[in-house]
Amino acid sequence: WALVSAACFFLAAGTKEVAAVFPFLLFLFDAAFVHQGPKKALSGSRGLYLGLAAGLAFLAVLVSGGFQAQMNDLPGTLSRGDYLLAQTHAVFLYESLILWPRGLSFDYWGFGPPAPAAGFLYFAFHALVLSTAVLALARRRPWGFAVVWFYGFLLPTSLVPLVNVVDEYRVYLSMAGASALLVGGGWTLLGKIPPGRDRLRDGAGAALAAVLALVLGLATWERNLVYESPLSLWSDVLAKRPDNDLARYNVLEQLAARGKTREAALLYDELPPLGPFPAAVHLSLARLLSGLGKTDEALVHFREAVARDPGLAEARQALGAALLDAGRVDEAVESLKRAVALAPESGEAANDLGVALTRAGRPDEALAAFSRALAAQPDLLPALLNQGALLSRLGRHEEALETLERAVAARPDSAAAKTELARARKRAVIPKPPENIQAK
Repeated sequence: WALVSAACFFLAAGTKEVAAVFPFLLFLFDAAFVHQGPKKALSGSRGLYLGLAAGLAFLAVLVSGGFQAQMNDLPGTLSRGDYLLAQTHAVFLYESLILWPRGLSFDYWGFGPPAPAAGFLYFAFHALVLSTAVLALARRRPWGFAVVWFYGFLLPTSLVPLVNVVDEYRVYLSMAGASALLVGGGWTLLGKIPPGRDRLRDGAGAALAAVLALVLGLATWERNLVYESPLSLWSDVLAKRPDNDLARYNVLEQLAARGKTREAALLYDELPPLGPFPAAVHLSLARLLSGLGKTDEALVHFREAVARDPGLAEARQALGAALLDAGRVDEAVESLKRAVALAPESGEAANDLGVALTRAGRPDEALAAFSRALAAQPDLLPALLNQGALLSRLGRHEEALETLERAVAARPDSAAAKTELARARKRAVIPKPPENIQAK
């Protein structure tokens, strides 16, 4: 069984970093309740602990660079000291939710450290509870182990700064200890019923179990309704945590996707000018604002997305397209050139650059950009249409017809391709001087 236990720990270590707590809790349980002493536990289960030690070494190798990848690295986030202070409140929140889970929230964006005095009180509470549990465990009281289990599994994520300061899923393993404590406490109370009243004890136990199953089942059903859709999920978060700007943004996004632009616009007005969001959120928000007709606000968020992640080609391409729509052609060209440099495989970015260069009155560079787009994506319809139309307007009819015939062949159902080909054929039959017309 020691070999099987060690093998299971290796599997746990490869699944979740917090599994590092298991060997220490197992040792405490072994020393307190099985061998009744640390030395006897080590000597009596030497093979088991050697296997667990090997598993810890395996886990150390796995997370030697992994934990840093998950650490808190978003703009405007907490320092290590503030993170630790916030955890004193977070753990107290977990404990209160276990006892009364009415305030469950999918997300806790913006959860910060409490005031130093409040943080000290939270810390003092945890220290008192944990020290009492350790003393109880030393006296071989099972409830002491349940409390140590609860705090033990919260320790790694409380010490290592992660992106999300609070996440309810971190309590899942810890809840095993809390649940054991509650069940054990109920069993102990039932044991207080005087001997000879077995029917009363059994009936009370069955009734309590039935009531708990019914109440918790209904609570679970009600909670699952929140997950019916992204809108209901984030609306629930916003209702419970009105200061959660990420929830407000996600509700805005879902409303806009459902065509409720008026409600989305009102919700946008409640957002801070530039929330501490990552680049992807600013990019998505900018696109939403463009759809709502808030061009100036959209440009602010497009620029912020680029500032947050200068290497995000998608953000630079979107910024260039927005600048082009706003008539700021030169700025659009520069942004799109950077997008193409960052994503040379993107035909869409090169096509957008070609459109901007056309509007800037630089047809030769525009044709080169369209050719680059088609080299990356040979059947990209917008690039075929733009290149063909530009060639036709420059009087290069043979090349224009060839390109537009490719467009029709690639998309025979495209009315735009057929229309542009008909126009090019008309120009070829009735030649006109080369035109200086913007691409469509």
